[in-house]
Amino acid sequence: MLTKSVNPINCILMILVFSLCSCAITHQPAESLFTQDEAASLDLNQLQGKSWDDYVNQNLMGSRSASTGPRIEIKYPLIKSTNSGPTIETTSPSDMSVIFTKRKDGNPVDMSSLEVVGKKGWLKQSLTDKFRPYIKGEEIKATNMPIPKGKFHLQVSIADTGGLKTVENYLLIVK
Repeated sequence: MLTKSVNPINCILMILVFSLCSCAITHQPAESLFTQDEAASLDLNQLQGKSWDDYVNQNLMGSRSASTGPRIEIKYPLIKSTNSGPTIETTSPSDMSVIFTKRKDGNPVDMSSLEVVGKKGWLKQSLTDKFRPYIKGEEIKATNMPIPKGKFHLQVSIADTGGLKTVENYLLIVK
């Protein structure tokens, strides 16, 4: 009978390589919400004084109205009501959970209508494709998403299958 001895060091190396490959597959880092260039062009930090107040009134507070479309519920990071409107403060990387629910007596949520946009005045940058991999049913659930530091205006919109749309604006502050 011929037996072949197994080198214990080779076994350990194989286990280590397998473990590292498994971690790489299951714990891939999330794509950054903004590239550094996008963050620089969308960062609201340079707006101060009257220009900041005008921006808040025209873009964050002035755009609030009752909606008839699906509800947008940000579970985390936590949202606060401030003088600048609905504000999300977080650090990077950040976990995110946003749930979309139909209104009572409303039509089902149409997740294909989801739009997430970074805004600064007339400048708009679609971020929707960066969120698509994290959509699970009627929820966006992202873990460890890198976000460059800054102050950003995010606009989230979603419609139901009947075409009724909700548009919400948020101030995102990343420290």
